[in-house]
Amino acid sequence: MTHEMIAGIVLCVMGACLVFLSPVKIWSVTDKWKTRGGEGPSRAFRIVTGLLGIIMIVAGCGLLILG
Repeated sequence: MTHEMIAGIVLCVMGACLVFLSPVKIWSVTDKWKTRGGEGPSRAFRIVTGLLGIIMIVAGCGLLILG
């Protein structure tokens, strides 16, 4: 297995986690400690998290196909 294939698999898994896990759970682990009395992630956080997941999946698939 080449480095590109391993990186592609890792990117696909990370992207799938961002897309399919609840944004509230991701926010509570990564950003909840930064707020006071925060009720949950903003709408922008949810959108950016989903888009980043999709981009990571596309990049991972590109590495798998081209690598």
